[in-house]
Amino acid sequence: MGNHEGNIIGNRIQLIMEILGLEVSGFEMLTSVSSSHLYAILNGNRRLTMEVANQIGEKIGFDGWKILHVNYEIPLSIRQNSNILRFYKEYSSVPDYFIDTRDERKKSYFVKQLVISSNFFNEERYVWEVKNKTKEANRKFTSKELSQILKSLYENKFLNRQKRQYRNKKGAVLERLVWVYYKD
Repeated sequence: MGNHEGNIIGNRIQLIMEILGLEVSGFEMLTSVSSSHLYAILNGNRRLTMEVANQIGEKIGFDGWKILHVNYEIPLSIRQNSNILRFYKEYSSVPDYFIDTRDERKKSYFVKQLVISSNFFNEERYVWEVKNKTKEANRKFTSKELSQILKSLYENKFLNRQKRQYRNKKGAVLERLVWVYYKD
């Protein structure tokens, strides 16, 4: 297979994944084509066989041979296929499968590393304290983003949380109760 042909087919697979809104891991789960095989196709190092094209096509409601024919336009309507809609519903709790969760995953990964690899959460922390800590690392988060990430880390048992009276940056304690996060 010529490298040019491989790149064209790889680009078509990439386009299908983008239309579907799937990362390689999600596309692997959907199609049962291994990620190593997919990466080799995407990089133009491996030929997309008719068998694999049909396997992909069957899952996305699209004839496999059309993937191999570069003059055939891949329609946006493949995203509305019942298999795809079912996949989205069934795996919505797995953000690694979906392109639209990339930024969220990057941000949550950063905060998770802060939790795991430092002593920062050895004491109770308000969201504003976490925000200040992330600023020190030149990372910008809104308070809402951090609240959502911290809540997720709590739900996944990386952190504990407790309601405490709000203490502002100047040290004044207010009546309002807010979550504080900490490690055991």
